[in-house]
Amino acid sequence: MFRQLTIKRYIVFMLQILIIISFAACKKERQQAEIYTTEVSGVNSTEAICVGIIDATGSAKIIARGVCWSHDHPPTIADPRTEDGSGGGSFSSRISGLTPFTTYFVRAYAKSRYGTTYGNTLTFKTLYGGELVTDIDGNIYHTVTIGSQIWMVENLRVTHFRNGTPLILAIDSLMWSAFGDTHYCYYQNDTQNAETYGALYNQQCILDSRGLAPTGWHIPNLSEFQTLIDYLGGEAVAGGKLKEFATVHWNQPNLGANNESGFTALPGGCRMYKSYFEGYGLTCNMWSSYPWGMLQLNYNDSKTLIFYMPGSVGASVRCIKD
Repeated sequence: MFRQLTIKRYIVFMLQILIIISFAACKKERQQAEIYTTEVSGVNSTEAICVGIIDATGSAKIIARGVCWSHDHPPTIADPRTEDGSGGGSFSSRISGLTPFTTYFVRAYAKSRYGTTYGNTLTFKTLYGGELVTDIDGNIYHTVTIGSQIWMVENLRVTHFRNGTPLILAIDSLMWSAFGDTHYCYYQNDTQNAETYGALYNQQCILDSRGLAPTGWHIPNLSEFQTLIDYLGGEAVAGGKLKEFATVHWNQPNLGANNESGFTALPGGCRMYKSYFEGYGLTCNMWSSYPWGMLQLNYNDSKTLIFYMPGSVGASVRCIKD
């Protein structure tokens, strides 16, 4: 009998402990503030303003608040962040030191003695402060100054020469392989690739005297590519400084990529001389004005590579100002 009472008391005692623990957990959960990331505004090439709202009703005291941001994942306070006072209510944070023409993830946060609470994640893309350039088709390109050179930020997607003569869209494999014609296409013949990656041109387009680049611009020669590489620290590291940061378009691991230059090179792949496509997400291939000369960047390396390919290969074009 005594033993049964002891067991019952023990069970009652344990149930009381569980109830206390459960109550404490619920109480702690209720003491987390509700936080919202509501707006990103004032975006320019290096700055943005992010607005957050903290509903701290019934929660523990907010001892720090702000926003945090990253390139390719929901950010945490381990990433770059601001600190904008304490307490609940609405607040705005100015984010600075951003890279031009780059996509960012941002969200508000609030810290209390119970830890850090995050709001929802928003995205925005920084602008370029350089001039805008329009080709004969009306396509608009941003520009960036790198050392003594001014480059377009996007790949060319024009479909006419400067004098208005149309290029030849070559979808059929036999047509593409025909020597001597000024052919262009889009990766996998998908026009949706044009806006992001531009068109792929054979070198007959590059060498044609009617001019592929807009007025005041030209396709770089190998010496101009080398000047760019040297300014960015040489062949071993320049590729990383030219490639778009993270893996939004590039395959993993996109080694060394930080887009420090603002050049924003993208992996649009190429069309081989046998007419098949390859390299999407893996390589950036850009023609020079020198016969068969090309600059290549790769997802698995931070180097730059200048090499030579047959003129019937389809590759991207990035223009430089005269």
